[in-house]
Amino acid sequence: MSHGVPGGKRTLTGGLDRWTISHGIAKRHPEFDHIRTRMGEPGDSALAKRITEKFLAHSKAESGLANAKFQEIWKQLHAAWAVDKKSIGRPDLIQGFAKLLGEQPGERGGRVGGQAERGGQRRPANRFGGPIGTSAVIARAFSYATDSDGDREITAVEVQVAAKKWSADGDKDKNGELNSEEISAIFEGFIKSMPASRGRRR
Repeated sequence: MSHGVPGGKRTLTGGLDRWTISHGIAKRHPEFDHIRTRMGEPGDSALAKRITEKFLAHSKAESGLANAKFQEIWKQLHAAWAVDKKSIGRPDLIQGFAKLLGEQPGERGGRVGGQAERGGQRRPANRFGGPIGTSAVIARAFSYATDSDGDREITAVEVQVAAKKWSADGDKDKNGELNSEEISAIFEGFIKSMPASRGRRR
């Protein structure tokens, strides 16, 4: 139950106002993971583990990959998602990650939006309007983590440069391989580094 408070803010369960909760969810602070889970969106750690499992399954690897193989898989994924294009945008990434995760963009887990607009188009759900979809979340995080020139188009070179850095930084024991925990930490890292959405998403 909510109560009116001065300044127009509304206090929700636990004494937090709507803006604070909204900000915490958007910033993906771990203390708000349980709220995102109730909204149908997994927390960063759970999402990273899920992507890791699917990524390793796609790579036909059980527990890890050599650094060079990790980089090669990303190169292959970009080529598959781009088809005959030199670069890929956010829609391509959403479709690609939906396929990797075994989702359909129109399903609850992979959809981008929440409400229909004129012409049948869908717009992203707001912070209290439901999940934006697992594939949309990871696509947005991946875009920010790889788009070095900020043109919203991801080239093969940008993916290769990013994957090389991820494998070097993620290989904590410097043995030339990435185990499942290290790969999961890489995914979680760029999910957490994703800036908060401010209405219009990049």
